[in-house]
Amino acid sequence: MTCSFAKFGDVVRLNTDRIPDPLAAGVERCVGLEHIIIELDAG
Repeated sequence: MTCSFAKFGDVVRLNTDRIPDPLAAGVERCVGLEHIIIELDAG
């Protein structure tokens, strides 16, 4: 298995709404902020 990097917006959409019960709202997958690696562009 190999790992590759992708830009956040290329593979997901950012949803800033608070959802008390994601399963009941039909959310299939979510990513916690602790799982995101941020690389700042120096240019």
